[in-house]
Amino acid sequence: MHNYFVHHIPQSIDELILKTLKYTTVEALQYVEGKDKLLFREIKYRLTRRSVKLFWKLYVKKKGYKDRMYGLVWCILNVIGPQIRWLKIWEKALKEKKIEE
Repeated sequence: MHNYFVHHIPQSIDELILKTLKYTTVEALQYVEGKDKLLFREIKYRLTRRSVKLFWKLYVKKKGYKDRMYGLVWCILNVIGPQIRWLKIWEKALKEKKIEE
């Protein structure tokens, strides 16, 4: 390979959460700016049912439980990211009055 990049793997939960906060802010801004209106029920669905489904998929179907505590933590952290993104989307859409009931 002529080109390469350095992939930084977070060394702590704090580092991973800070990285998540950074990226979810950018994603939420882009998402809300690209929409005229957002439905409250979609945001609610993403924060509740979709999160439960994702946890189930990662922890049960993909057998994250086999990695014991590490698997549980990994699954939780992978569900928290989308939840934070959707909370930020909700917050920004609310401020910009882009939410429909």
